[in-house]
Amino acid sequence: MAFSESLPFKGETVEYDPDRNVALVHCERCSHPNEVECFKARDGSVEVPGFSCENCGHWNAPE
Repeated sequence: MAFSESLPFKGETVEYDPDRNVALVHCERCSHPNEVECFKARDGSVEVPGFSCENCGHWNAPE
């Protein structure tokens, strides 16, 4: 688990593990860190999807 890069997400910078294609994103409601699988676009950019918090269940919408 090596979050060696960063990505922009909703005006913030989140840690990103390029080997696993996973971003560490904090929940909007409870601030719990969630590992979120990302998608690579055709242009090579990485997109962080929406996710449900594993701690409180809150839906965190994508950008």
